[in-house]
Amino acid sequence: MKPSFAIIVAVCAAVAPFFALSVPAAEAPTPAPGWKLELLAQAPDVMHPGTVVCSPDGRIFVAEDPMDIRTERADLAEGRILCFHPDGRRTVFVDKVYAAFGMQYLDGRLYVLHNPFFSAWSDAGDYGTNRVDLVTNTNPNWHALGWNDHVPANFRLGLDGRFYVATGDKGLFGAIGRDNNRFDFFGGGIFRMRPSGTELEPFSTGVRNIMDVALDAEDNAFTYDNTDEHEWMGRLTYMVNGGFYGYPHDFIPRRPYTLWCFGDFGAGAATAVVCALNDALPPNQRGDLFLADFGKRNVLRVKVTPSNGGFAVVGPAGPVRGVAGIADVQPMFTDPPEDFRPVGLTFTPDGRSLLIGDWQHRDSKDTNAHVGRLWKLRWTGSENGVPFPPWYVSASTGKPFEASDELLLAGLSHPSKEVRHCAQRRLVERAVAGSSSKMVQLLQTLAANPTAEPYPRIHALWALDAILRQTQPDRIDEGPAANTLANLVMSPDLIVARQAMRRAGEARDTRAASKLVARLRDQDPSLRFAASTALGQVAAPEAVGPLLEALGDEASWPRYAAFTALNRIGRAHSNAWPAIVRRLTDPDPRIAQGASFALRATYDLALVRALLSFQEDSAQPAPARVVATDLLAAVCRQPPAWQGDWWAYHPFRTPAPASSVEWA
Repeated sequence: MKPSFAIIVAVCAAVAPFFALSVPAAEAPTPAPGWKLELLAQAPDVMHPGTVVCSPDGRIFVAEDPMDIRTERADLAEGRILCFHPDGRRTVFVDKVYAAFGMQYLDGRLYVLHNPFFSAWSDAGDYGTNRVDLVTNTNPNWHALGWNDHVPANFRLGLDGRFYVATGDKGLFGAIGRDNNRFDFFGGGIFRMRPSGTELEPFSTGVRNIMDVALDAEDNAFTYDNTDEHEWMGRLTYMVNGGFYGYPHDFIPRRPYTLWCFGDFGAGAATAVVCALNDALPPNQRGDLFLADFGKRNVLRVKVTPSNGGFAVVGPAGPVRGVAGIADVQPMFTDPPEDFRPVGLTFTPDGRSLLIGDWQHRDSKDTNAHVGRLWKLRWTGSENGVPFPPWYVSASTGKPFEASDELLLAGLSHPSKEVRHCAQRRLVERAVAGSSSKMVQLLQTLAANPTAEPYPRIHALWALDAILRQTQPDRIDEGPAANTLANLVMSPDLIVARQAMRRAGEARDTRAASKLVARLRDQDPSLRFAASTALGQVAAPEAVGPLLEALGDEASWPRYAAFTALNRIGRAHSNAWPAIVRRLTDPDPRIAQGASFALRATYDLALVRALLSFQEDSAQPAPARVVATDLLAAVCRQPPAWQGDWWAYHPFRTPAPASSVEWA
């Protein structure tokens, strides 16, 4: 089917600078070479703009937050979400919402995290209808100290069909999803959930005040954290399943059982992070991260590359070993004025421009402040992007569309992750509905095809996973499709293998355990990391021995994943503890230390018995018995149950809560 003239016009209109305004040069920051800055709207047409997001048809949604500037109280539902249309119109899409620091458009619905609610509205074009609250009561004290800060904030959709939600260290307490399950999340990190508002669960913890999360083409998660103005500065971090990063009481000094940032950009106020996910920008900028910083009054472009199982910043002289600094990244503006205060950041649908929600005001209360701007930062270089398929806009906005199975399968190969992901979701719907009897076989063939490019293969992989979860939820590791997915763990393609291991872990696929064990010896550290992480999720007791050997890994990320996996296996299978305890005597100090990390802070009677038996055995080396004694002493009592309280802005000044509660 050829694209009609109307479709071409609509797509062009969606990405055009359709209501650019003039602004005096003295009031606008100067963009980096190759970029042009345009003012799209300003007060009073947009006030206190925070989160910004686009729909695939080119509409721009902007969340206004007067509660943190103009109103006397932060806990009011006085915000609104504006919709700027490609024809220049402006409508109020949603009114009377709380401060919205999370917003994404997905398949004809606008999802909004406005604490204490996570809600979704159906898209009626000019306005939202049929509000559904997916999560209620994220935290009863979300506005502590009079600000909507350090709260659950922005989120992204992963290939696995979950929202990954950046969360500040007020956390979640007493949150209730649509499945009526309570969810508590202590401190800052990432939690995830289904777009249906179900299956809320932790992903990573131990950061301070992240307001956004970027997912790259493989769903690697990156966050940019706010500073405490003293010890924890503007940190760029690779966030992983089971990751703990040390905040608030385990980072001064850094503890060896924590993960760490790979970029520290000093003082500022991090607000947003996005990833360039299609081919609209030149090759040297694709996959780059763009970080909005309210305090620096700038947007930073950061090039990253895989390194030792994690990531490194690529600076002017190449990949930075250790933690990169501000000299290793590119500011997108020179001499930004004092009132340039970027909060929201998103790419336009075509991927050539960044939209910036600018508070135009410091983070201080002012009842007379009527400020705000919406900017567009556009790449002016040559056109690079492959056109979107004619079915894409309708298929991604919840409208009827025409596309054969073959066209949707071809969409899995498009350079844009958004197009690929849309095609993935529509293929799943057809397979689940039974409207395409051959769909599962077509997806299996693509996923297993060693000559195909990796990205269409991993989208086919996750499409198969979604079909299994929806059609045989109690048997997701059975049948030909499940066999294909398990076998992909051994793929020679690194991208495919990593996603297959991730899927095996999420599916708790015990049949993949032996393959995962084999990949612990892989030369590539990212594969060793993925294998250990998956084995911990599968909780495969047969992996204890190989994982103990993996504690000697010289690369920090695979080693962290190995002792985290051992802890998860011990919690699931208490008879695994004695084997882990015995390795406290290992002659390799890295293995002995790693074994102690696998045992720490775990309140499990079976583990206590194993440690007591070891500690009382006079035949064991004295230094190892001392370690066992220390581990026992640390779990004699546990801290009081968290009641949703917050430690405020500088918890490093106070000691960690005392362990005062008897638990066994």
